[in-house]
Amino acid sequence: MDLEHGGRTGRPGVPPAPFGIRIGGGATLVVAATCLAAALFPVSAPLARLLVIVLAVVGFALVVSDLRASLVVGLLGFLCFSGFLLDRYGELHWHGARSAGYLLLLVVAVLLGTALGWVRRSRPGSVAGTGRFHTRSAG
Repeated sequence: MDLEHGGRTGRPGVPPAPFGIRIGGGATLVVAATCLAAALFPVSAPLARLLVIVLAVVGFALVVSDLRASLVVGLLGFLCFSGFLLDRYGELHWHGARSAGYLLLLVVAVLLGTALGWVRRSRPGSVAGTGRFHTRSAG
C-alpha cells in the first residue's frame, strides 16, 4: 500500500484521490444504496436492506483499497442503515447486541473488500489494479 497517499492508484504515476474525496464518493454511494434498499425492501426485512449497504461497502473497499477511508464509509453505512432503514426519520438508536452485530458485519465487509482489492492489485501481470492483464503477442 502506498502509505504516502493512503492507498493505491489504478494508473501508474497517478496518485490516488485525496482522502476527503474518497470519503465523499463513499458517502454518496452509501446514500444511494440506502435509497435503493428502502425502495426495494419493506421495513419488515432489515437484513435484506442491510445486505444492500454491505454490498456497497464491499464494492467501495474493493475499488479504493484504502482501509481508513473504507472504515469511515462503513461507519457511514451503519449510521444510514440504523437511522433510515432500521429506525425512522434519521433517528439513531442502539439496539444492543443486534446493532453490534450489524456494525460487526459492516466491519467484516470493509476488511473483505479491502483485502480483495489488495489481492487484485498485487496479482502478477495486472496493470496497476485495473483488473486487466498483459497478453503476449503471438509471434
